[in-house]
Amino acid sequence: MTAALLSACHSNEEPSPAPARSPPPPPDSGGLLEDSFDQLYPLFLLHKLDERARAQQWSRYQDRWVRWTGTFVACTRNGALFRHLQQTSTFDVSLEVDPAVRKRLMAVKPGTPVAYVGQLHAYDPVLGTFFLVRGDVVVGAGGGGP
Repeated sequence: MTAALLSACHSNEEPSPAPARSPPPPPDSGGLLEDSFDQLYPLFLLHKLDERARAQQWSRYQDRWVRWTGTFVACTRNGALFRHLQQTSTFDVSLEVDPAVRKRLMAVKPGTPVAYVGQLHAYDPVLGTFFLVRGDVVVGAGGGGP
């Protein structure tokens, strides 16, 4: 599976068209959550809350925008993968982006810190992963973005 994810960065295959997306909110719009990855990780991915409590908490966060900086791992067919925790062997965040953003990310070397924005869509405590949609790379804002 990892090989398939990594090979998607340099595949000749065109990614499937992204659904219509709204642009990320401007940083001063109040639309961005101030919570960092490190603040949300224990709430949703470390099993510190029971399933019901997690669901109640998630309702406050789902579809909200975040701006995080993570270590770029690889491109996928529809986005990019980022690692935030040193102990993670694969990735902590899957960010769905449109083809133009994905094309820019194809020039980024794995291991590079990249700042990005996206809407919190889902989480998987078994995989230890947040899934973000409508993503974009934040150029020149605390990361090595393209």
